[in-house]
Amino acid sequence: MEFAVISQREVMPAAFIPYGTRVAMDEIVSNANHPMLSIQSNLDATRASRLYGEHSRSLATAVERLSSARRINSARDDAAGLAISERMNTAIRSSTRLRQGISDGISLAQVADGALATVQDLLQRARELAVQSANGTNGSGEHGALDTEFQQIAAEIDRIAGGTQIFGNQPLQGSSNVTVPAAIAASVPTLGQVFGGSGTTATFVSGVTALGYIPGGASNVTIEINSLGLDDDIQLFTRNGKHLAGTPITGALPDYVWTHNSQNISVTDAATAKSGVLTTTNGFLPTAVYDGSTLLEGPATYAFPDTASRGYNGTTISYTGDGDRTEPSTFLNNGRNEDPSKFRESLSIDVATEDLVVIVVGSGNFTATASWDQMPATSGGSSPVGTPGSAGSTLSILSDVSPGGVPRFIDIDRTPADTQSLGLSGTNVGTQGSSVAAIGALDGALDKVGNYRAQYGAHLSRFESAIGNLTVYGENMSASRGRIVDADYAQETADKLRSGILADASLAMLAQANTFPEVALNLLRKSVGGA
Repeated sequence: MEFAVISQREVMPAAFIPYGTRVAMDEIVSNANHPMLSIQSNLDATRASRLYGEHSRSLATAVERLSSARRINSARDDAAGLAISERMNTAIRSSTRLRQGISDGISLAQVADGALATVQDLLQRARELAVQSANGTNGSGEHGALDTEFQQIAAEIDRIAGGTQIFGNQPLQGSSNVTVPAAIAASVPTLGQVFGGSGTTATFVSGVTALGYIPGGASNVTIEINSLGLDDDIQLFTRNGKHLAGTPITGALPDYVWTHNSQNISVTDAATAKSGVLTTTNGFLPTAVYDGSTLLEGPATYAFPDTASRGYNGTTISYTGDGDRTEPSTFLNNGRNEDPSKFRESLSIDVATEDLVVIVVGSGNFTATASWDQMPATSGGSSPVGTPGSAGSTLSILSDVSPGGVPRFIDIDRTPADTQSLGLSGTNVGTQGSSVAAIGALDGALDKVGNYRAQYGAHLSRFESAIGNLTVYGENMSASRGRIVDADYAQETADKLRSGILADASLAMLAQANTFPEVALNLLRKSVGGA
């Protein structure tokens, strides 16, 4: 028997379909899960419309990524990836600026080293003159001629030290012409005012009040206290809060005396140091922040005084003390007769290149002795020595500022190279005796300038290493970020082709699905007409 071909648009009335064909079609319909033919609800069209929308959005996304070359164009594309990539972008852009800043540090070091090379040559010539003038065969006329050139060399050294400038900084500027600011003089006296004269001994009360301050320009300053029984410790600070010598207030083993002093002020961290120690009353700047990274301290356990030294900002600091964080009871109660002099603490600096605040922390009275070669008097009206950005201050080159991390700096200490800072003030070769003295002073000046140049050389090497590291870091971070945000053109091209085909197919099916209600109407129309 031959079956009739029936399309969706041409439905034959049941009376005209042979009986066998109707049975076969009924079986097919009953065995298949065919959706109900309906006019009210066209589920096929709804489904086709949804799929067309999905494929169209996928196609639009692929086109957007291909045109922008970015996989992430908005937060909806990948919220977590966007957050990570932006943190990476912050690090990449920061590393670029860091490299620029470190490059500026290289420029400064090169300028300063070049000027010091000239100063070194001048010092060599001055020493030649001193050696020549120290010869006993010279008369007064020869001495006078040699001294004239010697003094011209000294004047030129001072000119170079004061005239070497880059980025508004004077790395070789000495402190001989810098006066002590009135702000600190009004609140804290100098050691000269406290002791009245070099070599004087006096009794004081310990605590967290400044004993006095050492003005910039002071030289060969030594402070010694008797810490026997009272566990008093000398603390040395810069006015901006750098802790240069003494015992720590933070960390796993802070000093006992910081938390049990005569004023019952507990200093256990940077915050309490700011409120209890780094006050304007104690001579600190209003913007001072505690920084213990430069601290020169003794051992964590009690020991006979041992000397430690380090350089900071052109100043050599020597600290001789027990370095203890507890009372030395094990030494005082071991049955031995210890020498009380071994329980004394002392602090020495060669030349103060900025104002330094001295505090003695403890729990009672103590005896102190101070001596010095030069101690400038107070005078008002100038900017404080060591204020960031002022002539001759320590330069801090930012070397690391990772997102969420602590900024790290590379400090370039001052290298004052004027005649006073080099110990040549007042030297001359006008006589045989003064020439011999000048030779010794020039030897010391040459050593100091040599150390300055070595310092700049070390900084240059470190800066170059830092730039190389930042360059590699930026490259790797950029590659990592690219793997997150950049579009994969092979993948996106395939997705575009696939989404385009599916969108076209779903659109065609949507057009056909929209004709299904007409089938029902034709069926109804022909059924009614046949009746």
